[in-house]
Amino acid sequence: GGINILNKKDNTFRYVLNHPDRENSLSENVITSMYKDNQGIIWVGTFKKGLNYYHPYLIKFRHYKHEPSNSASIGFDDINCFAEDKNGNIWIGTNGGGLYYFDRRTERFRHYVHNPADPNSLSSNVIVKLVVDKNNILWIGSYFGGLSRFDGKRFIHYQHHSDNPNSLSDNKVWDIFIDSEGNFWVATLGGGLELFDPTRGQFIHFRSQMRNSVSSDYVLCMAEDNSKNLWIATAVGLNKLDIKYRRFEYYYYDPNQPNSLSNNNVICVLVDKRGLIWAGTREGLNVMDPTKRQFQRLYSTDGLADNIIQTLVEDNMGNIWVGTPSGLTRVTVKLGSNSHMQFAFQNYDKSDGLQGKEFNEKACLKLSTGEILFGGTNGFNLFDPVQIRTNTHIPPVVFTNFQIFNQNVEVNKPFNRRIILTSSISEAPKIVLKYRENVFSVEFAALNYLHPEKNQYLFKLEGFNDRWLRPDLGQYKVTYTNLDPGHYVLRVIASNDDGIWNHTGAALEIEILPPFYRTRWAILLYCVSIAGLLLLARKILLDRARMRFNIETARRESQRLHELDMMKIKFFTNISHEFRTPLTLIISPLDKMIKNLKEGELKSQLILVHRNAQRLLRLVNQLLDIRRMEVEEFKLNPQYADIVAFIKEIFHSFSDIAENQRIQYSFHSNVASLFMYFDTDKVDKIMYNLLSNAFKFTPQDGQIQVELKYQKNTLNESKGELEISVKDTGIGIPRDKHEKIFEQFFQHDLPGNIINQGSGVGLSLVKEFVKLHQGTVRVESEPDKGSCFIVTLPVITEAAVETDMVEENISPTGTDQPVEETTRHHKSFAILIIEDNHDLRFYLKDNLRHRYTVYEASDGTEGYKKVLSLFPDLVISDIVLPGMDGIEICRKIKTDRRTSHIPVILLTAQTTNEQKISGFEAGADDYITKPFTYEILESRIRNLIRQRDALRKSFQNQVEIEPSNVEVVSLDKKFIQKAIEIVEKNIDNTEFSVEELSHELNMSRVNLYKKLLSLTGKTPIEFIRIIRLKRAAQLLRESQLTVSEIAYKVGFNNPKYFTKYFKEEFGILPSVYAQQANEEKPS
Repeated sequence: GGINILNKKDNTFRYVLNHPDRENSLSENVITSMYKDNQGIIWVGTFKKGLNYYHPYLIKFRHYKHEPSNSASIGFDDINCFAEDKNGNIWIGTNGGGLYYFDRRTERFRHYVHNPADPNSLSSNVIVKLVVDKNNILWIGSYFGGLSRFDGKRFIHYQHHSDNPNSLSDNKVWDIFIDSEGNFWVATLGGGLELFDPTRGQFIHFRSQMRNSVSSDYVLCMAEDNSKNLWIATAVGLNKLDIKYRRFEYYYYDPNQPNSLSNNNVICVLVDKRGLIWAGTREGLNVMDPTKRQFQRLYSTDGLADNIIQTLVEDNMGNIWVGTPSGLTRVTVKLGSNSHMQFAFQNYDKSDGLQGKEFNEKACLKLSTGEILFGGTNGFNLFDPVQIRTNTHIPPVVFTNFQIFNQNVEVNKPFNRRIILTSSISEAPKIVLKYRENVFSVEFAALNYLHPEKNQYLFKLEGFNDRWLRPDLGQYKVTYTNLDPGHYVLRVIASNDDGIWNHTGAALEIEILPPFYRTRWAILLYCVSIAGLLLLARKILLDRARMRFNIETARRESQRLHELDMMKIKFFTNISHEFRTPLTLIISPLDKMIKNLKEGELKSQLILVHRNAQRLLRLVNQLLDIRRMEVEEFKLNPQYADIVAFIKEIFHSFSDIAENQRIQYSFHSNVASLFMYFDTDKVDKIMYNLLSNAFKFTPQDGQIQVELKYQKNTLNESKGELEISVKDTGIGIPRDKHEKIFEQFFQHDLPGNIINQGSGVGLSLVKEFVKLHQGTVRVESEPDKGSCFIVTLPVITEAAVETDMVEENISPTGTDQPVEETTRHHKSFAILIIEDNHDLRFYLKDNLRHRYTVYEASDGTEGYKKVLSLFPDLVISDIVLPGMDGIEICRKIKTDRRTSHIPVILLTAQTTNEQKISGFEAGADDYITKPFTYEILESRIRNLIRQRDALRKSFQNQVEIEPSNVEVVSLDKKFIQKAIEIVEKNIDNTEFSVEELSHELNMSRVNLYKKLLSLTGKTPIEFIRIIRLKRAAQLLRESQLTVSEIAYKVGFNNPKYFTKYFKEEFGILPSVYAQQANEEKPS
């Protein structure tokens, strides 16, 4: 049975038979058919054992391993090393199985093992290195067995002896190398590098702890270059030893140097015939041109089978064979210009006949015949690199299957009720798909049967992507999903097992039809529809533009009317402000004249003038209130008072009008008194407007009734409601006008006999003021019968009020009551009036000149200049001034150390709280609103004079000058404190003068004089002297110094003058003062 092969040259036969122990032998000896294809593959059919095929390129590597049924096979499979003797036979070292001698002619193995009872036997069965020297002596390096020598008869051992320093340093021998000079080198794992003298049996040690030695005691491999340097692979970098001069050079991994070693753990080293240095590490292969001294790194990404390099050997063609845990790699090197290296890689694995994927470290050898040996855990391979030929067959590429949604599409069979393939997919030039069939798969194959698993593929779908893509390993199928309608071409190219590419490959045209809504007819319909929509949109946009234009026109008209209203309001406001100053000049003299006149017709006439001036002032204030209401400046200032008495007082102020018009005028209240929180100013204006309207529209002999009704809250007795009603029998208001009467400037048609129709602002203010009190106002009225205005206010009697009802108690600095005269004569008190209104300025000066020295200025700039030149005792300034306003003048006065002590009174026609706050923040001492009476102004002036005199006394009456205890404005306080600090710092300086004090304070002597006199009542020289004297009094009480010593210590240059001034200040001699102080001390 089997296959008989006839050699036609010598008419001899050889046989191919089934061997159960060999997986690559014939599967069955009974042959049924044979065929040879155009690729040279022989196909063999067997009886019930399947199909076999054979080609010389299938099994590239001859494999030797232990075969249980073959006694001539090697007895142990784990191979560590090889050596060739002079007869071409091979010594084989195993990893635990001892030593084998392979006779290549007979292909039989002789076995040597360690015998513990025989000292001349092998020292260890773990052999890691074999070397045959020029005398055909076999040298054996074994793990834990040291170094051995075998001459064919007996083994001689060289091992470590602790009592012999010239013995082997460690028994774990890992490599043996004999260089070109005959030096015998031994590498150990843990004992460093050894230089062995075989004639004397002694070793020279190279240890890592020695200077100029190996970088690690773990030495793994050695090689010699063309310059007779020894390259040494260690666990810590690559070493180069100049054998002649015994100098070491080191190469390490440096993460910052890309041309350094790729990893410090170097496993093997090789010097090829080009002189290149190859170093295999646990992280890549390194190659270095010694002339450049830079490594080029090679990794699995470049083409290596694995990054862990275990063996290196060069064949006769200059190729480097690399053993890794993932198979063998043949590296072909091409040197270009400037010695630039180019590399080509070819990988081989178990399918090529290798003993396995993984090879043992340094388990390789090139024989004298050019053949190469590689050993691993499953035997060893022996091959001739020349016979490892490349498969040059270019494989055809064909499509093998087509799927839609993972369903096979078969030829001439309907799919989705239509025929897609009319011929085999490998012959179909084009496939047309509907838009919903856009998820499809195509399978393909390269027709190469020599290791087809190594075939490689690239594909791309033109129209979708222009870049070649590589499918996953073992995948011969590509799938596309959700492709857009259009034309595509699928192209696939492939290579055979040796990387020979078919760049033409195969192409398949694929067309995906668009849905109806993407066809030409649909697009035409879309264009027509879009054109219609554009026309419609244009019409809509034009309509919207017209609408926006109309809205903008209406908005601008509304804005114009609003600006017109604001201009009117501003005009009335400005007029009102202008009225307030003349009213001051009318009301203030009238008050003075009425007080000084006795009863009579003239006084009655003046009272009438005064009453109408006050009425005019109320009208002016209402116009200002309208302006404040527009800018939302109203704030509630509640006070705790009796509202019944307050309204009754307002009620009585209209009694004379009721008598003149013969109107029955009555007041009713269900409570005698009611204390609650309310804004007296706002309630006064509410009642004034309601009563004014009632009297205005009620004819003679009519009736006006004011009624107050208080109703308690049953749940909280401290709260309730107060209803204030003003009822008249006037002309009445139509029902359709009830809501409008509370709008600004509203007026309805009135009978002709009513001359004063009003301005239409009073009731709008009433509504606003009632709302501030969180109350309501309503009207009940019928034409020709009369009207009733009803105001309802919440009653809060507790001290704690709502946030917006918090009582603001802004007390003036002075009162209207006369104060006692100050100690300082008023005529010496200088007042500066800054006012742009000539009449008011004359009126104030005319009244003040009898008591004070008065200066005047007509604008802000002139006024401030006079402040700096005159240093008045008080400044009265209007706020609205040309040049510089009053608030800016006040701020400059109060922030200047020279003038910060001068009080400032601000006058203004504006009544807003914001205006007052701005004035007080600028440092104003008082704030008076026009119109005002002269008596109020004079009382405020007297109070400020009294405060300044009290301030002086507080300085004069202190035993120690301590300005921190005196309440003065911040700048004055800082000024006094600094002045005291300067004097105390120079307390013992007898030459310290007023000039030096003024210089330290950055002031002129004149300004210092005025400032200190104003604040302390003391001249500068007196100020310095009193501080010296009071420090002297302190020293007299607390020290044992003499009077003369203390005099000099506090700055007096003459004890006589010191005694004089001390007695003037304290009324007692210094010596007596000291004696009394000592007597008062507790014994």
